[in-house]
Amino acid sequence: MSWHEISQGALYLSGCNPFYCGNGCVPWPCGRARIYRGLSMAIEWLLTNIVFFVLSGYVIAMVTSERERTLKQYAISRISRLYSVVLPALVLTLACDLVGSYLNPDFYALGPGKYHQDTLFLQYFLSLFLAQNFWDAGLNPGINEPFWSLSFEMIYYLMFAAIFFASGRTRIIVLCLILAIAGPTIVLLAPIWGLGYVAFLLHQRWQFHPPFKNCIAATISLACLIGIIFLSPLIRSKFQVDLYLSQRSEIPADYFDGLLFAIHLTLAPNILFYISKYFVGVSSYITWLASLTFALYLFHRPIIQILAAVEFVPPDTVMGRVYMIGITIFVVATLGRWCETQKYWIKNKLNSVF
Repeated sequence: MSWHEISQGALYLSGCNPFYCGNGCVPWPCGRARIYRGLSMAIEWLLTNIVFFVLSGYVIAMVTSERERTLKQYAISRISRLYSVVLPALVLTLACDLVGSYLNPDFYALGPGKYHQDTLFLQYFLSLFLAQNFWDAGLNPGINEPFWSLSFEMIYYLMFAAIFFASGRTRIIVLCLILAIAGPTIVLLAPIWGLGYVAFLLHQRWQFHPPFKNCIAATISLACLIGIIFLSPLIRSKFQVDLYLSQRSEIPADYFDGLLFAIHLTLAPNILFYISKYFVGVSSYITWLASLTFALYLFHRPIIQILAAVEFVPPDTVMGRVYMIGITIFVVATLGRWCETQKYWIKNKLNSVF
């Protein structure tokens, strides 16, 4: 069992701070809108925290060093991985939003989230190409705000391809075009994604010649994770900056999270030295849970929104919360899991064509 599987599974199961969601502290109040917002923001913070950019860079470094050695292999793997979930998520979002806004239009117009019917076609058209947040456009599909990070991921994948699969003048021209299309905010956060790539290189280098003893490395790794959990909310609330041409004000906290998580990820295998024996019997379950994270990320927002809008069960009760979470997890574990497996079908089709 790899540390990548454990880290994704652990982040999925526990998160970092369930009451801090990037925009402030989320209480557990009464009221349909607040209950919805608490659930949705908690999941979004858990899965869209900046540390996943680092993890993405780490994974790309790993797969390109082991099996995706050509541009064709790399491109087909990225396309199949993304669109096996992105396309169903767009359909699910559209269906949930249309039904929910018909049954309870006030909740979609005035409730939590941003639902702008006047630009729906443009939202879905750009989201189909993962371009909805170039230059901070903010044109995420319907109510599904978690789509914001996919524009970042797309650009980072393209930047990586330009740097490592192109050469000479072509590399420079293509990279400049990508940066111009992306906009300042995506470019500003690109080094954080690159930290994941560096973390993998350091892990490979230190695998047989570690710079620290296992106990010291494990302590540093855990300290970095604890630092993210308890200090990131403070930094995000206290240290914000206004940058020209960028709408993101939490850049200092983004880099704090990214740097600490990169250090954690680099040294985390030393933790396994002490605890791996306890995961032997559950490694398959962790891998299964980790495989659902992308679907959970893109599916949860429209599902929770429509459940809150219809309100079959009062949301300010324990049963209401169990109902909303239970339905969301059920859809992710069934439809989401099926979508995740379709990446192999897409990959085979693309390989047969190209």
